[in-house]
Amino acid sequence: MNAHTLSTDALSTLGTIIDDSAKRDAIHLAVAPMVARVSMQPGEHVDAAGNVCRSGMGVGVVDPFLREAVATGERFWCVLYPRTITSLRHEWEHPAFGQERQTALPAGVSAAERWLREFADTVGADYDEMIDVAKSHCAPKKLDARGYRDNWPDYLSDGGRWEGQDTPAEFWTHFTAVTGLAPDSEYGPPGIFSCSC
Repeated sequence: MNAHTLSTDALSTLGTIIDDSAKRDAIHLAVAPMVARVSMQPGEHVDAAGNVCRSGMGVGVVDPFLREAVATGERFWCVLYPRTITSLRHEWEHPAFGQERQTALPAGVSAAERWLREFADTVGADYDEMIDVAKSHCAPKKLDARGYRDNWPDYLSDGGRWEGQDTPAEFWTHFTAVTGLAPDSEYGPPGIFSCSC
């Protein structure tokens, strides 16, 4: 059986002149919605406030795939410079941008549930779906007549959306506090995310 390997050189060399050793690859780029402060062209360099700036002095470029200029006041995707984000979970962190909290939390939730809801919001997961997937990791193993596992846990999986997303150990601490369930794993706390790209 041949091991399947992927070239991962594109992200490490994007923005540079490449040599003939480069192979086809797929990459993820961080993007941020911005409002144009002035009219700007696709590929122009911008700072975190949406102002045009000199190459390398900003945080990224105006969506280079646009076919026309962005007018003052229009919203566009800023494609951040490669290798500048400090965290990648398909929701990224960058020193020039603040943290976002998008979900209003229900009143009266426990500290553990609040942590889980904020975690779901941070990674862009549906809270209820995330909890259901985590519960599937708590079911005792069932074996078929041949002794093979018959019930497998579910995972949050959506193409490459969850690539690199881990499940921190504290997730399970809060999950157990909320549900009373603990993961059934002989190898330590399991992950609930899977990349299917």
